[in-house]
Amino acid sequence: MGKLESFITSNKERTINYLSSRYSALSRQDIEDVFQDSSIALYEKDRDGHLQDLKSSLYTYFVGICTHKAINSIKKLKPFVSLDFGDQPFRDKSILDSRIQEIIELTEFGLGQDDICSTDEIVDMVMTEISPKCHNIFLGYYWDNLSNNAIASMYGYANANVVKSEKYRCIALFRKKYHDLKAKFYGD
Repeated sequence: MGKLESFITSNKERTINYLSSRYSALSRQDIEDVFQDSSIALYEKDRDGHLQDLKSSLYTYFVGICTHKAINSIKKLKPFVSLDFGDQPFRDKSILDSRIQEIIELTEFGLGQDDICSTDEIVDMVMTEISPKCHNIFLGYYWDNLSNNAIASMYGYANANVVKSEKYRCIALFRKKYHDLKAKFYGD
């Protein structure tokens, strides 16, 4: 048994449990299909030499592939499904609160502590409106704590600088949408 095959076999249940806890819209069979497709993708990445210079752990990289494939599976099953994770709204489990706060601070339009629930609601709305490209970058960077290099490898960007540039474009878009929604609800 090769190293990669051993890695995949030894992490199967852990990864399936992780995906099941995050993507309740998918059945157990769908999750197993995602795992299988992700395993094949990992083999292909290894064959093409993309695993040699990973900046993250192999497991983190693999879970990123699984996450991407799970989101695509949800989109295929239910094109208009919101990305809820269990009984919690999208943002609660998809991006860590401290990282969301970083994004809000970057907007320079953060509301006061008394309005934090409203701020969360606005962030939820913005996250559902941004492009899948920005969504993937935010999830990878702010939730999974992946490096720009790992995100570049996962999503096919030329290099980490392209991801960095795209991330700043996405933050600018987030700022604009956040400010527009804030103005709509609270006035200027």
